[in-house]
Amino acid sequence: MIDEIAYVFENASIGTRVFQAEAEDPDDKNTANGKIIYSLPHDGSIINQLFQIHPESGLLTTIDKLDREERGYYTLILEAKDLGTPSQHTSRTLLVVVKDIDDHKPRFQRQNNYFPNEIEIQEHTNIGTEIMVVKAQDLDEAENAIVDYSIAEGNEGNFFEIFRTDENEGIIFISKEIDREISANFTLIVQCFHPHRNKTEDSENYDRLRVKIIISDIDDNNPKFLKMNLSYGVRVNSAIYTEVAKVKAIDIDVTADPISYQIINITYSRPKTGLFDIIDNELFIIDERTGVIHTNRTLGRFIDGQFVVYVRAINGINRFDIEKLILYVLQDTELLQFVFDQDPASVRQLLPRLKKDIENVFINPLVFNIYDTEFYNKRDGSLDFGRTGSCFQVLNNGKGVDLSSYESLIKNNNELENIYKKYNIIMIEHCAKIDSSKENMNWIEITFMLMGVLIGFLSILSTFLIFCIYTWHRHHMYRNSPVKIIEATVRTFVHSNLPPGSTINGGGIPSVTESD
Repeated sequence: MIDEIAYVFENASIGTRVFQAEAEDPDDKNTANGKIIYSLPHDGSIINQLFQIHPESGLLTTIDKLDREERGYYTLILEAKDLGTPSQHTSRTLLVVVKDIDDHKPRFQRQNNYFPNEIEIQEHTNIGTEIMVVKAQDLDEAENAIVDYSIAEGNEGNFFEIFRTDENEGIIFISKEIDREISANFTLIVQCFHPHRNKTEDSENYDRLRVKIIISDIDDNNPKFLKMNLSYGVRVNSAIYTEVAKVKAIDIDVTADPISYQIINITYSRPKTGLFDIIDNELFIIDERTGVIHTNRTLGRFIDGQFVVYVRAINGINRFDIEKLILYVLQDTELLQFVFDQDPASVRQLLPRLKKDIENVFINPLVFNIYDTEFYNKRDGSLDFGRTGSCFQVLNNGKGVDLSSYESLIKNNNELENIYKKYNIIMIEHCAKIDSSKENMNWIEITFMLMGVLIGFLSILSTFLIFCIYTWHRHHMYRNSPVKIIEATVRTFVHSNLPPGSTINGGGIPSVTESD
């Protein structure tokens, strides 16, 4: 049974007054029988380590600091006795309640090296959706134990907010629409603190909790071509199934179906004549997986024209993008040629990097379309098996650049010269072997030409003479051949209505004299 209750604040300084014990004895206070002594039982309990009572005054004080979070109350037995013989004594039970002070910070219950709390949500989840509950603990009580929360780091886009409940829990919810293609995951740092105190840093960071939010994908985007309105050239003498272009589309949704490519329309025009026509889509074919476009027929009849090819990238119902390509039909005389001091097999592997490096040099949007690689064909018609010729086309704003214009672009361009050295390019020339010196024929060519003309003329003349001789001979032969005149009887038919005995002048049977 508790007789008295006393209160003391935790962490009170040593010697803090706790309780004043008072006892009365009717005997004379000046004698041993009336003199009162106060004490605590010496039973080896924690009481003797925390409290003491003055034997004469009965004042109970602390001898060590108390921690309410360790123990909230103590039960003490206060004894009072006189010094008489026999000694008379009495006792009272005292409950010492340790009152709380706000001496603890709220903390998350976690290990020092811990994995962050992790949760996965879908992109475009409704705003206001609660996604996680966190809870910290404050060892204080009542108002001192109230815990509040905030997102200290990782919420730069303000996609999340947190609020506290009456149960001291923190609820993280979505405050802004989330697109996985913009942010695939978030790592938030949630901090707990007492709302009535300034935020302070915990040296061990137990007031902080890492929360990782993974955004799962839904297929909400169409495929997109990486480049639009591309221009390429195709050689008029290209063989069937020559690669002429390559398109590339991507779908930023990680769960999207694979993309396939289709040619949906081809038109042809020849600006010089104003010709325009819709062409069979099978003139070119496209690999539905890689987007590589090849010729499927010869292009001789399309010289000096251009194709507009529309390609569709699709990976679902109503999920597609359309790319427009312009393919110029080019003669070799319209192309330039890199001459490499390497074999074609080695050069073929370098072309993608060469194209990229050259395009990066120019400020203007130049486009390099590099075509087939083959052994270098020298001007005398022989092949150089140690070198490679690769024809290419330069487009500036969609228009072709000739050799003289290209030379002006690269003039005094040290960076480009270094690229040529890097890729062993030893010269640039026309793709077709145009040699102006051959316009002035030498005497050997003239001699052979004249001999050809003379031989042709003599052949015609001899044929004419033979024909004339043959005709004269036949005519002479017929003139000298003998002629025989044969007398023949000619029967004359007389009209039936002549009277009997009538004669016709000049009638009768004529005679023909045969002569030699």
